Amino acid sequence: MQPEDLVGHEPRQAAEDGRDARALPARWTSPLKNRLSTSVPSFDGVGFDTPAALTHSEAVRP
Repeated sequence: MQPEDLVGHEPRQAAEDGRDARALPARWTSPLKNRLSTSVPSFDGVGFDTPAALTHSEAVRP
């Protein structure tokens, strides 16, 4: 799923269309335990949902 996939759509519609992270198989998501490892300041150790939510809010901002 890419941020541009959600532009103009409500997250509920994305989920109904199968473009929601919850639709991913557990074998892809469980090993990650929702943790991101990065050299980007302030983002090391955050959950993937944090930058995803920030990206989405920027993508739909007028």
